[in-house]
Amino acid sequence: MLMCEQYYTARELSVIWGVSVRMISIYCSNGLIPGAEKIGHMWIIPRSSKKPIDHRYKDINPSRSEEIEKC
Repeated sequence: MLMCEQYYTARELSVIWGVSVRMISIYCSNGLIPGAEKIGHMWIIPRSSKKPIDHRYKDINPSRSEEIEKC
């Protein structure tokens, strides 16, 4: 199997996951995507990788979201 068939680039994965290329780079730099490697200026990410949880956003309490909808 060719190497390109086993990995995504950051650009390809950003389209699939619906996030920016920069966010993919941040995930990789912080070690949130196991197996990601940097070759030169390009990140390669295994195709089996799962999208990490974005800790910038908190879950909304279901009872609180109902109150927001009533307003």
